[in-house]
Parts: sequence; structure tokens; C-alpha cells
Amino acid sequence: MVTMPSRSADTEEARATKERAALLFIEQFRNRNGDRPNEGNGDEYGVPDGGPRYKAYMLGNFRNIRQVKEHLSEEQIFAIDVVARVLPFKTNSYVVDELIDWDDVPNDPIFVLNFPQKEMLEPRHFDEMAALVRRDAPKAEIDALANRIRLQLNPHPAGQMEHNVPEINGTKLTGMQHKYRETVLFFPSNGQTCHAYCTFCFRWPQFVGMDELKFAMRETELLVEYLKAHPEVSDVLFTGGDPMVMRTKNLERYIRP
Repeated sequence: MVTMPSRSADTEEARATKERAALLFIEQFRNRNGDRPNEGNGDEYGVPDGGPRYKAYMLGNFRNIRQVKEHLSEEQIFAIDVVARVLPFKTNSYVVDELIDWDDVPNDPIFVLNFPQKEMLEPRHFDEMAALVRRDAPKAEIDALANRIRLQLNPHPAGQMEHNVPEINGTKLTGMQHKYRETVLFFPSNGQTCHAYCTFCFRWPQFVGMDELKFAMRETELLVEYLKAHPEVSDVLFTGGDPMVMRTKNLERYIRP
């Protein structure tokens, strides 16, 4: 999550200071990341030419990971497969090659943090999905069961969608939450993913493809209009997802609408 200051209700000097901070943040991000693939010496992620490249591993290809083949049993691999049909799963080559102690798997904390665990589902839900996976059920049948299970997992506790989504001029701002007086949460559409998903993440509804559960918006003009109407707000928290996965030009569009 990224916290950036919004407008302030105090002085012009304070507002100018916050604007300078935002501009400095954008410039630093641009210098680090670049705006285009292969800009400067390296690839689009700033990796030097010839260096290791980012590679994502998900449900469809995690079985190809060399360490998975060498260190996990078929039962463990199957459990990951089953849970990943319901909850989001993504890790990457850096986590796999540099951070996980595969000699300590399945107890290694980074492995537990990134690879779905059987205990993340209730036994009855796990068994239901496992039965479909074992008989190679059609994707539509698996997806339907996954959605039914997700809706039983309390995807938005404490009435987040009912009580915290603000409105302006009768329009629900479905990519925002305003739960605390001085802070607004903003979910930029371009930032609703991560380089790896954490197994503890309570924002999993953002990543499972159920639009009715997802917070996201790209209408910066509505964000600005809402902030103008609510001078009590002093902080806008960009969240998701990891907003820092966005290209500079997209991040700038939200910060400097």
C-alpha cells in the first residue's frame, strides 16, 4: 500500500508542500523504474541486461518449478492445486530462488507466506473442490464451486461494501472506502495485482475475478471531486493490490489528475 497526501484544510503553504512531495515521489519513481520497456540499462523492471528476470508462477505453471518437483510430495502439490482453485496464488522467481529455504519446506515461513496452504480452506470445502479436481471436472463446474466457497468466506468483513463505500451526487464510488474521518482508501484499477500474493492477505477478493467483490476505479475526476467536497480528508491511501506495480505514467495520472 502507498500513502500519499491529498489536499489539506489548513494553509496554502501546506498544500504547496504536499504537492512538491508528490512531484518528488513521481520523479524518484520514474528514475528508478523508467516509463518504457528497455529504457536505460536494463529491462522494464530495472533489471540489468543479462541479469535474472522476473517470472511469475501461478496455478497453471507452478508444477514446473524445479524446487517444487524436488522437495514437495504429490500430496502437497495436489493440496496447493486445490486451494489455488479458490484463493489467489502467485509467487515469482525471486521468491522461489532467493528467499525460500527449500530444505525447510513445508515449514519455511516464506514458503508458507506464498504457497497456498490446505488449512486456508475448511475441510468440507477442501474435500468438495478436491473431488472435482480429481475427476478433472469442467472448468465451469470448478469455477461455480469456487465462487460458492468464496462467498462463504466473508470476503468483506464489517460491512465494507455496505457501510464504507462513499457516494457523490448519487454515484457510488466503488473504488474507494471512507471509513475513518481523515483517511480515504483508493483502489486504482491499474494497481490491483501484486508481484506475489500473500497467503494471509484479506484483500484476496481483489484477485479472484469476481467483479461484484472487487474495489477498483480509474475515474480520477470523481476522486478529486470527492476530496474537494470533504476537506476533513488529509490522507489518501493507495491500496489494492500493490500500486507500485503500475507504470509511472499510470501512477502519475492518479496523483496528478
